[in-house]
Amino acid sequence: ATLIEFPYNLYETRLDQMTWYMDEDQVALSQAKVLPENTVDIGIDSLKGSGPTYVSTHPQQDSLNFIASRTIYDYGSRILHASGVPFIKVADVYVFPYEQKLDIGYRATMSLLSNAKVLANQVNRQYMIYDASIAVNSARDFTGSGYYDYLDDFGNSYEIHFDKIWVDTSVLTLATGTVSEDDPFMLSPYFDFQGEVQLKADALKLTFDGGLRLEHSCDIGKSWLRFTAELDPADIRIPIPQQMQNTALDKIFSGTLIARDSIHVYSTFLSSRKDYFDANITSAYGELIYDPDREDYIISTPEKLADPTVPGSYLRLETERCQVYGEGDINLNLDYGLVTMVSTGNATHRIEEGEFETRLILGLDFPFSEDALEVMGAEIDSLP
Repeated sequence: ATLIEFPYNLYETRLDQMTWYMDEDQVALSQAKVLPENTVDIGIDSLKGSGPTYVSTHPQQDSLNFIASRTIYDYGSRILHASGVPFIKVADVYVFPYEQKLDIGYRATMSLLSNAKVLANQVNRQYMIYDASIAVNSARDFTGSGYYDYLDDFGNSYEIHFDKIWVDTSVLTLATGTVSEDDPFMLSPYFDFQGEVQLKADALKLTFDGGLRLEHSCDIGKSWLRFTAELDPADIRIPIPQQMQNTALDKIFSGTLIARDSIHVYSTFLSSRKDYFDANITSAYGELIYDPDREDYIISTPEKLADPTVPGSYLRLETERCQVYGEGDINLNLDYGLVTMVSTGNATHRIEEGEFETRLILGLDFPFSEDALEVMGAEIDSLP
């Protein structure tokens, strides 16, 4: 193989076959003898190729290189047309040129790769971005945009457009895209989503930063819960803080509430309360999941979700019967002055029937005469 240099293009290669098309002002370059060191096969069909390696000598491209089974150098336009390019290793990804073709112009400028694919990353190969427009700047840097298919646990596919793909200073590929409220996008059949989707090439999960809305027909209202989390489509768990907000940063609530007049009781579940002074009787925080077997949305701590016998707050929206069940601390919102009362147990609000039922243990603390307590205790002890 002979060293071939392209001074105008700042590229070089080694190969053993050149064909001069004099009438067309072109030279065809290839490797007649297949050399083992020029054969690439890392176990994926689309990542197999054999041919000369073309290496950029541009000082700012970090020896960017690619394999091309055949190239045409047009010495009229001084453009190097490469074909049979299976992929380009850039930063931590593989870039697949459309129809395995690319062009190299002045000072190692690579043509914009339209309709390309990007496989991120080179280790976990978790994400395939398609219909991408990619500008390769060096062996450690590229920018572009493209599409990715989010696949939920039921096999439903939803398209995400990453309008910005880039490489950070740690040579990690990142991408961001936006899902609007009108887009037909769902995290699963039980959760709507709108907001920003973030991809990190080394992460096994996408990060969702935006609003989540439940899919049910119960008469308790619906709001977009504001959240940020990495989500696994096979096990969606939404973080629930003690004070929830919607995407407009207004407060929203979950649980059964009591109105200021202490007469009206109603329930919410990621929805707004009716009046500023209404207070929660039941509430919960931690994580939100959907139980497809029960057809229920559940909010509780990770520990209690794993083991229901663990103490703690628990809230469940039963979508089939449209009732809200809660357990843990039950706040009756009663103020008796010197009499302090705490209560724990469970409560059920049957929304359609307008019925609210609690089963409680009460703890009472209040000032009491020691002498009177002794008299009362003796009286109780004397009973058969």
